[in-house]
Amino acid sequence: MLALRKRGRGRKSRVPVEVWPRWLSQMTACDRMVSAKIRCEVSTQRAIPAFLPDRPCFRLPQNYRSRQYHSQAPKNTLRTMASSAAPVSQDRDLSTLSNYQDIRTDNIDLDWSIDWDKKTIGGTATLKLEAIKDVDEVVLDTSYLDIKDVTVDGKKALDEHIEAMGQALHVKLPSTLKKGQTKSGKYPYLYSQSQADTPAIKATYSSRVTSVLPVLMSALRQSPPSDEEPQYGKKIEYVYKQVTYKAFPDMEGRNWKTGVWTEPQTMKAAYWEFEEDTAKQVATAEDLTSAYRFGVYDFLILPNSFPYGGMENCCLTFATPTLLAGDRSLVDVIAHEISHIHGEPARMLSFTIGRVGLKESLKGYEDTPRFQKLLPDFKNHEDRDQVPYEKGSNFLLHLERTVGGLDHFIPYMKDYVKTFTNKSITTEQWHKHLFDWFGKQENGEEYLKKLDKVNWDEWIHGTGLDLCIDMQYDDSLSKPPTQLAERWAAAAKKGDLSQFKPEDVKDFDSTQKCVMLDHLYELGPKYQPEVATKLDEIYGFNQTQNAEIKLRFYKIALKSDWVITKGRMKFCRPIFKLLNEQNPELAKKVFKEHAEFYVSDKFAATRPI
Repeated sequence: MLALRKRGRGRKSRVPVEVWPRWLSQMTACDRMVSAKIRCEVSTQRAIPAFLPDRPCFRLPQNYRSRQYHSQAPKNTLRTMASSAAPVSQDRDLSTLSNYQDIRTDNIDLDWSIDWDKKTIGGTATLKLEAIKDVDEVVLDTSYLDIKDVTVDGKKALDEHIEAMGQALHVKLPSTLKKGQTKSGKYPYLYSQSQADTPAIKATYSSRVTSVLPVLMSALRQSPPSDEEPQYGKKIEYVYKQVTYKAFPDMEGRNWKTGVWTEPQTMKAAYWEFEEDTAKQVATAEDLTSAYRFGVYDFLILPNSFPYGGMENCCLTFATPTLLAGDRSLVDVIAHEISHIHGEPARMLSFTIGRVGLKESLKGYEDTPRFQKLLPDFKNHEDRDQVPYEKGSNFLLHLERTVGGLDHFIPYMKDYVKTFTNKSITTEQWHKHLFDWFGKQENGEEYLKKLDKVNWDEWIHGTGLDLCIDMQYDDSLSKPPTQLAERWAAAAKKGDLSQFKPEDVKDFDSTQKCVMLDHLYELGPKYQPEVATKLDEIYGFNQTQNAEIKLRFYKIALKSDWVITKGRMKFCRPIFKLLNEQNPELAKKVFKEHAEFYVSDKFAATRPI
């Protein structure tokens, strides 16, 4: 995986030997489980998924992906939709094209070898499958896999060679199964971004991966021990079950540990950044939702070209190096990967920041208003999530306020987690659960009257350039940076910036600095060059290690050199788009010069520049 080291410390934690969800041990004993072995190869030269975190991610033909029921939904309230007879398709997770409702994956055994010279991973994935209904075929989602052959119970089950790039993988079973039978620059990084298509299937996996560089997976390592010094140039077989290691100080009695993996060059900074808060955040998330059941909560700091803020794999969360701000100001991203955990003023400040991003996204979708909906009408391979994230969080805040605040909403949230763990649900099912739960509480009729007044149709299906109601947030933390931005805008018009001093922002945290820069940009995106120069000279925005602040500073300064050092699409896309508006030729020149640096999928929407 490259030159990796893990660091941590603390008490010995009581980690259970098996940490899988209980339902796996409670499954009805089967007379026969079918075993399918898939031999495949994946090329790493395209920066495509190499390690599959939970199960293979495949694709099926178009006719399996019907989303018709979205447009057929009644346009009154979701409560009507929940209480009326729903078509069968509403119970199906449309994010997967597999026949998971007929046959489900119980376990995956991976046996892989990494060829670093050829940039390929080859090997087998053996799936144990349990039939839920009478079935004579298993359909698996697949993407970017070169399938060599498939065997079922040792017999060949695939006649034709299946190329990579997502053809359907239909595997015929030997007979119909009845229900109940079933940074140094010295070494390369290789990481996956495949994700399981539906949370309704929870399968264990084991793996054996042979590599001359260290390998990490979202599982408990069996060998070699995680605390051993890494070896390079020697082929080693890494065995995972789902990690013995050193860890951060954990909470007394908690059944997990947490630590960080990264390159030796960044270990000191990474460990300092997260050692103080991560274990507390995981523990708080447990108190708010349910127990963390996987024994290990480690995270891996990836290289600068990693295009996402984080990806919450079991046992091993992927994290962007832009979190290493040097002042612990961005550790809330780890909390984001676990749960949203903030004090009330800080929570409202996050809503203020999110509202700015939401308005930008809604404006960007003026020509495609279906993407402005909280429940978008997606077509194939579309996964735009900015609007659902921000509009959805505001909708939940509105519901929280409707029922009386957090004291009333948190108990519901806990029941939601308990009810829908290991399941995939639709908006209609969630809506029914919400009304059912509050209806059963003391004063249930009062709750239902309040919920009935919510404009469900406008929230769920509405379009436009802002929310359907004017959401108000506590401004105790946002008001000072907003006022400072207004002073800057007024001074810029007069051409006199002498009044500003470093002390202006000495009491601001990183989020408040972002609010200040966002508001300054909104007040007048075209400033004289000296405004950006003074912002940097006085407040050091160009020197900060905090990429969120840099993003906003460069939106004002519109400098182009930063985009060749940070690969995360959240930062790069806006900079390239803004630069393209000002100087298209320069934008193309910079992008082409550094195109190999960027992960290919990340700029799919940006390449037309």
